[in-house]
Amino acid sequence: MLRERARFFGKLVVLTDFLLAFASYAFSRIILRARYNMPVGAMPFEARSMAVLISITFVCLYLNNVYGSIRRKTYSVIAKEVIAAHFQAATLAAILIFVFKLTYISRQLVLGYFLSSMFLITARRITMKFVLGSIRVKGYNLYNVLIVGTTRYGKLFARLLSDYNYLGYRVFGFLSTDGQDVGKPVRWTDNTVIGGFKDIDGILKNNPIDEVVFAVTDKDTSYLHEALLICEEYGVKMSILPAFFSLRFADMRIEEVGDTNLISFSTQRSAPMQRALKQVIDTLASAVLLIVSSPLMAAIAVAVKLDSEGPVFFVQERCGLNGRVFRFLKFRSMHKDAEEHKGELLGYNDMSGPIFKMRNDPRVTRVGKWLRKYSLDELPQLINVLKGDMSLVGPRPPVPSEVERYERWQRRRLSVKPGITCRWQVSGRNGIDFKDWMKLDLKYIDSWSLKQDIGLLLKTIPAVIKGSGM
Repeated sequence: MLRERARFFGKLVVLTDFLLAFASYAFSRIILRARYNMPVGAMPFEARSMAVLISITFVCLYLNNVYGSIRRKTYSVIAKEVIAAHFQAATLAAILIFVFKLTYISRQLVLGYFLSSMFLITARRITMKFVLGSIRVKGYNLYNVLIVGTTRYGKLFARLLSDYNYLGYRVFGFLSTDGQDVGKPVRWTDNTVIGGFKDIDGILKNNPIDEVVFAVTDKDTSYLHEALLICEEYGVKMSILPAFFSLRFADMRIEEVGDTNLISFSTQRSAPMQRALKQVIDTLASAVLLIVSSPLMAAIAVAVKLDSEGPVFFVQERCGLNGRVFRFLKFRSMHKDAEEHKGELLGYNDMSGPIFKMRNDPRVTRVGKWLRKYSLDELPQLINVLKGDMSLVGPRPPVPSEVERYERWQRRRLSVKPGITCRWQVSGRNGIDFKDWMKLDLKYIDSWSLKQDIGLLLKTIPAVIKGSGM
């Protein structure tokens, strides 16, 4: 409910400022024409100059947090934000006009536009704060919310609504699930308990309640259905805070499957556009890199073949997204019978946990040492990326035998596609303890963004050049 109102209110504010900016431009033209006594047709309306000036203005307004909440801002702070944004915009406009020689933009028009826009938008924001404050004080046009349940989630939600009171939200009161503590204040809020579950009928009947929010625990769900039916009969909007799930990482969202709605919980950030763009980048970049690196890969293949007996590629089963098994490709950097001798070297493992890593592994060939140092043995994994089994960035794919020995919390690293590079690759690799490695992967999953992926790719380049691989 908050998001829809906040978005509508935000769009309305931006539209109002756009109209004020347009009026400022038109006003500046009129004043400039009057000053030089120009006839009406002597100064044509330039859509290009208007588009440039208004676009620069709104970029600077956003960068200066002008469209953030004004509830806790003083009038002087509100004015300073708008003035600073306009000075920045005017400076940027002057630079663009000089560098690109935008002769169609009048300097006097620019000055008049920014001065009038600064005045009008500042006046609008100060007026809006004053008017909204007056409306709240007098109690007009309020949206009354009744919160059922005095749980921690209910209290936090009440505090959240207080931050949006400029949109007209007011907590009418709390209902306790057990009918106790009536008349007592609710901790962390400015509200009191006005009744219990059984009183919801009478409260809806005798008071102007616009929405009922249920913040109940799993012990109270037996009463929830009856209370929802009562709200439905009164035609009052109802919402449920998922307090009875108490999940640590997963975010909740509503999804539609045909005509059915699902309450879904996911440990991954919901960023469909960014994830789609990540897939596009993986496909295009892997295809381009395969073409560009093909001469190098051909040379490596010859070197691997001449150095020792065995195939050029090392093919192994690895676990991908949610445990899917796929054929993982690398240039062979060990002797062909390396896997058969692995058991003999387990006592020399440099890593804790289920994974095996040995710094001076005797199974590694002469060419293999060079390939591993500069991570060139990883190049065939671009084929895995192109096929969709892997991504350029993501946790490294484990072998099934390692996954079988994972603790439950460690399996969450399989909830995303594995990658060629990751936090572990650029953070010391084999000098990192296994559990810390797992925590790095989970941190990557919890804070994922396309910007983070690009940053990890850029960090991988110097790590490869320095030869920090194993």
